Amino acid sequence: AFLFSSFLLTLCGITGWFEKIMKLVPVQIANAMLAGVLLQFALNAFTALQTDMGLVGVMILTYLIGKRFLPRYGIPMTFLMGTLYAFAAGHLGDQLPAFNMTMPVWTTPTFSLSVLLGVGLPLFIVTMASQNIPGLAVLRAHGYQTPASPLITWSGITGLLLAPFGGFAFNLAAITAAICMGKEIDPDPQKRYLAAIWAGIFYILVGLFGGTVTALFSVFPAELIMAIAGLALMGTISNALTGALSTEDTREAAFFTFVVTASGLTLFTVGAPFWGLLVGLAIHGFNRYRP
Repeated sequence: AFLFSSFLLTLCGITGWFEKIMKLVPVQIANAMLAGVLLQFALNAFTALQTDMGLVGVMILTYLIGKRFLPRYGIPMTFLMGTLYAFAAGHLGDQLPAFNMTMPVWTTPTFSLSVLLGVGLPLFIVTMASQNIPGLAVLRAHGYQTPASPLITWSGITGLLLAPFGGFAFNLAAITAAICMGKEIDPDPQKRYLAAIWAGIFYILVGLFGGTVTALFSVFPAELIMAIAGLALMGTISNALTGALSTEDTREAAFFTFVVTASGLTLFTVGAPFWGLLVGLAIHGFNRYRP
């Protein structure tokens, strides 16, 4: 199933279908979809106040101070202060996990038509709708006019090579991409790619020590994880909303895209980003139509 999904991703990239589709999406609607995808993370950060006001309050205060005086280091400072507060309050787990490396395991593929159609095809649709389309929207929203076809092609080829070893559904990782492109990364947009390189290095480390990292996250309180995820995306969400609603001609379509995406609507196993984009494009086309 994962090989079949990766094959379809590769085919989409090589043929240029994805590139042609994305050229039809106005940047305002792409921004609205991005904001809708990320909004839930920001809401969760403040929902966490209900269960641990002290921890989340300290993190929000640190974030605001860091954003004002040291914007590049605001999120690491927030995470550090949250960790120190959780430790002082006795909210961290008692036992640290064992430090073990995770090894890839070969799984020989077996053919099953029902699995290809029942799992592989939906996985391809979900990956495109929930990650690749928002991922490219992130690029466009930040002014990067990167060609889409090579990105989709190489993510598919990577999946074809690594799926038998447990590497599943490689994609443009919209949320990680959003974190790596903010103005606080570097004032010069030409140098922000370094953040993506470092993110890749950390992804590799997380993969090599997957079991240890998973156990380590269970040590932290859920409120800390929710708060740091939401606060890290605040700048991206506000910038995306600004771009989405900046033009009067596309404002209505962008707003519908935003609310449908943020609603979490899922129909026929396809997530809200796809339906938000579809609704926004339909309204945009209807408003532009002149009989």
